[in-house]
Amino acid sequence: MKRQYILCAFRSIKRNKIPSFINIVGLAIGLSTALFALLFSYYEFTYERGHDKYEQIAKVITFGNFGAFSELPSSFPQTAIDLPANFPEITDGVCSFQLPSIFFKDNVPLTESNIVLAQERFMEIFTYQFISGQIYSDDDESLCLSESMAKKYFGKNNAVGKLLKANLNGHEVMLTVAGVFKDLPGNTHLKTDAIVSWNLAKQVLNNPEGYLTTDYDIYCLVTPHTDIKKLNKKIATNFKFPSKIEDCTVALMPITDFHLNSVFENNKANLYILFIGGLLSLMLSILNYVSQSSIMYTTRIKEVGIRLSNGAKAKDIFSQFMTDTAVVTLLGFGLALVIVYQGLPYFNSMMDTDLTLLFNSTVMGLIAVLFIITVFLAGFYPSMLMSRFKPVLLLRSSFGDTTGKSRIRNVMSTSQFVVAILLIQLMIVSHKQAGYLDRDEVVGFNADNVISINGHNWGDLNKIKSEVLLNTAIESVTWSQNMPAMQASFTSNWKMEDNTQMTNMFVCEADFLNLFHIRMNKGRFFLSDRETDKDNSIVINELMASNMGWDEPLGKQLMVWDKMYTVIGVVSNYMAAPPIFEDTPLIIRRAGNKANRLIFRINPGKKKEAYEHITHVLREANPNYPINLKSYEDSTSQGAKSFYRTVTLINIFVLIVILNAFLSLFGLSYFIAERNKKQIGINKIFGASVATIYWKLSKNLMLRFAIAFIIVTPISYFISNQYLTTFSYQIPITADIYIISGCLVLMMLLVSTGFKIITAANRNPVDALRYE
Repeated sequence: MKRQYILCAFRSIKRNKIPSFINIVGLAIGLSTALFALLFSYYEFTYERGHDKYEQIAKVITFGNFGAFSELPSSFPQTAIDLPANFPEITDGVCSFQLPSIFFKDNVPLTESNIVLAQERFMEIFTYQFISGQIYSDDDESLCLSESMAKKYFGKNNAVGKLLKANLNGHEVMLTVAGVFKDLPGNTHLKTDAIVSWNLAKQVLNNPEGYLTTDYDIYCLVTPHTDIKKLNKKIATNFKFPSKIEDCTVALMPITDFHLNSVFENNKANLYILFIGGLLSLMLSILNYVSQSSIMYTTRIKEVGIRLSNGAKAKDIFSQFMTDTAVVTLLGFGLALVIVYQGLPYFNSMMDTDLTLLFNSTVMGLIAVLFIITVFLAGFYPSMLMSRFKPVLLLRSSFGDTTGKSRIRNVMSTSQFVVAILLIQLMIVSHKQAGYLDRDEVVGFNADNVISINGHNWGDLNKIKSEVLLNTAIESVTWSQNMPAMQASFTSNWKMEDNTQMTNMFVCEADFLNLFHIRMNKGRFFLSDRETDKDNSIVINELMASNMGWDEPLGKQLMVWDKMYTVIGVVSNYMAAPPIFEDTPLIIRRAGNKANRLIFRINPGKKKEAYEHITHVLREANPNYPINLKSYEDSTSQGAKSFYRTVTLINIFVLIVILNAFLSLFGLSYFIAERNKKQIGINKIFGASVATIYWKLSKNLMLRFAIAFIIVTPISYFISNQYLTTFSYQIPITADIYIISGCLVLMMLLVSTGFKIITAANRNPVDALRYE
């Protein structure tokens, strides 16, 4: 019997090729999206599970008034000592620091990003599986390498005991390789290609002890089954430390929670978007299948009637149609696996993951459950529908005429319109907001044709500037702490000794405003030939002048870093900090002959010449440092990867929903045209035009579209408003957003339904009526 069910299912697919193809492809799209969501969710929720003591490891988080933020994912180095000393629940604490560095292979400098300075107990708290060698000692100038980095620098040779030349924060050192460990899995926030002995911390880091800076990553090991929430309350009550930061305190965050709750990452939002988007895409595919199959099965009403008349039971009919669904879902699942396999490299690149199709038992179990749920949800309603009819009704010739007025199908197609319109409107809002933030008049600066590089290790930047400007392909050169809209450096060390208000502090060279075309409102900016500007003068923005209550700020005195400075100018409120920050008061000091970023504006018509000349000058200045020039756009996108992923995911799901809706509407129009061939023929004989026939057959779909548009617009308006509140510079929500989205969905409706219905309307009516 089961074999017969399967044979009938394949015969049905063969007999209804186009509807079956639509169903299989639709389910494959939904299932592939759901599989990506399933794999990604499992990957994210198993973060840090590769460490044996993951349930006992916690990261120290700092809370306080940091300007636009009240929380930092790092802390003071001294907390690694003081927390275990004051709280018996904490058995150990270690300090570490992420320090991108330069390593030399055959005297060729290579930039390595994932370098960490850490105390030796760091590798005991976290799980590192050693292939050779052992953990370094804090008393040595040594390091441990990952397997991939060891192969990169030493090939197949044993790296243990070998010397490796490195430049750590401007300090050249020879490091001994103490051990080589297996590469960590991708789902850990620890990106460690090399871990360097803490013995070098005082030499290469600023303030690696005490409570002077919160730049360090501190990890604590707690006793088993410790209640972190209760421990944090105890820390907040009893742990005091010296800090000028208002309301400053520390707390522990379980290491398993850190990835999804990181302050400066959008990981949780990406997980939610992918999970909800995958689920939504699968549900839409299932709704498509239910809608299509409930119509397609009406072509088999006489077959069902004959079976029931010959003694078949309702459960047999139900089993047959559930088998049909299982076969179609299985074919869709196979196609989905192919899509996932081919798409994984692109997905991993976009999401910075290392997902594979090498399933473990947990993932296989989840996939099996996904398959069963899909078969049940897709097949239950159509199967129940066909198994409940009486044989006499099924054998009537008029039964099964489909006019498209099924209430359930109306609800399903209206729901698809709702989702499609909503996502398109949100996509338009996000794109308009992104375009708004690119406008010079909004951000207050221009970064076109701007490139930059790390400003350290080139010696005197004044000399570099003079040599670079000898070539006309470079229009201007400057250097600064960072570029506009890329970083904020908040401090309370200004105005007065007991001040707790935070302000953004910035350091740059005299040509910074000219290079970025930033407007000067009052006074002047720094002058390169006036050395006193560096020691005595500051420039503020309009907001700072307003906050201080200064109508005439020029000549006013302001304390900065325990020294009095004179205000010589006021700049516009350009976007100095990233767009997620509110407008902040800004104090600008003049830089010396070194800074974090060396910045160039180049002639767009001579880009290649500019790159070559800059590279030549920098190579002459320091042949031992790698040259990696980046455009402003590349630099900003690197710092906001997780937020760009969010926009990319939304765009992808919009396309998936549109494709799903397109397939559904095409399938529906196919059935409407096929089931109404005689009606079309009669209408044509009586003089009806193609447009009239199209309107009669599609007006129900038009009505559902109009209802969906009315339902979704206020919902979209609310969500858009909530999204825009995360930006200090916001677009106004205007009517064109809704008009464009409505036109796009209406166009999709006309294209997807028009082809089949108009083709049927243009046929010779004799072909449809010849057998009457």
